[in-house]
Amino acid sequence: MQLRVIKPNDIPYSSDSELSRSIDNLTRKLRETGHNWRMSRNETMKEKGLFLETELCYLQREVMWRKKRELIHKEYMKNIKRY
Repeated sequence: MQLRVIKPNDIPYSSDSELSRSIDNLTRKLRETGHNWRMSRNETMKEKGLFLETELCYLQREVMWRKKRELIHKEYMKNIKRY
């Protein structure tokens, strides 16, 4: 399976489903790398694990910010309706 990564500049424009799919794929690939990749003497494995973890972090952070913005927007809409 070829791993497709969302480019950092494209993350804000990606749909929620694209982000979710990418997170699932990256998580699966990271598990396949093995849970001891950080302690491995194999530099290729370390680089792959670090790359996957970093990409996963970017996507998870985007999802976190989207959820936070959604909650704030709902609260804002409630306050507007009161007035």
